[in-house]
Amino acid sequence: MKGVLDRFEDNEKAVILVEDKQKEILIDKNLLPKGSEVDTCFDITAKDGKYQLEIDKECTKHQAEKISERLGKLRQQRSDSKFRKK
Repeated sequence: MKGVLDRFEDNEKAVILVEDKQKEILIDKNLLPKGSEVDTCFDITAKDGKYQLEIDKECTKHQAEKISERLGKLRQQRSDSKFRKK
């Protein structure tokens, strides 16, 4: 299954969203693969009630591109606004 690191809670737990199962997985932050950060994609396998995570580099790259594109659109909308900050 696939998941995306959504956020950290209490700076100790990682919240991973698993869209196809419509659920959240909470795991200890120290069990994440090295280099994990918010919006990192994972391939997740469940074994004996525990989760094993592996970073999906292609999906993570795609996530970063989508976020960058959205931020660019927001910046463009802001610069096109008729209202100006004072």
